[in-house]
Amino acid sequence: MPSAQAQAEQVFRQLIEKNPNTVNVRLAFGDFLFANNREAEAEQQLLLAHKADPKDKLVLVALRRYYETQQRYEEAEKYLTKLVELDTDKTMGRAQIIDLHARTGRVYQAVTEYQQLLNDDPKYLRGYARLAELLLELGDVNAAAKNVETALKQNPQDTDALLMRGRLRTLNGQYREAISDLDQVLRLEPSLPSALYYAADAHLQNSDATQARLFVNRLLSFYPRNPMGLLMQVRIYLSENKA
Repeated sequence: MPSAQAQAEQVFRQLIEKNPNTVNVRLAFGDFLFANNREAEAEQQLLLAHKADPKDKLVLVALRRYYETQQRYEEAEKYLTKLVELDTDKTMGRAQIIDLHARTGRVYQAVTEYQQLLNDDPKYLRGYARLAELLLELGDVNAAAKNVETALKQNPQDTDALLMRGRLRTLNGQYREAISDLDQVLRLEPSLPSALYYAADAHLQNSDATQARLFVNRLLSFYPRNPMGLLMQVRIYLSENKA
């Protein structure tokens, strides 16, 4: 008797044979093949799905993610660009492409592109926080802080900017101010993992391991396998000289 996996594959192939242009079936079959470490066959199914419907957004997202996991970034950008062309929010689409450039190590290029994007669309608040994050990665703390303040002038409750300001204040040793910013973020988004992590970090830097533990426990209650939360647990134990 064939295995369950073989039976499932047979069903997929039968469905595709009856209607080869069914995009959803090819997507599901591609997921099945990828999960079974048959990447080349999965790619073929995604490409056939795209050929059947070049404007299907789910297919374009799947292709972009597939090529990113394979570290084939030029191909990932090609399908992301096609996805952006179909999106009415052109600023958000440009930001996605810039973020892909940053993920592939082109941080200086991404900084320049975000600066141009914000020059074209000064009201795109997320862009200021994202640009600040990239500038911080390059070590330009002052420029990062200026972008954060620009965003907060437009919206004092912008969570991305408040989170970034909390991180910057922690780096500057302004722990109380940092904790205040991060508390404000968590009032607006109580389960935001990055806010919980950086709140724990601010308390730990302020020599308050007890409060740090409360935040990291909250983080891990929402996301038990979160790697940053697990790392923070280790940092707390080390701060208390525990093995």
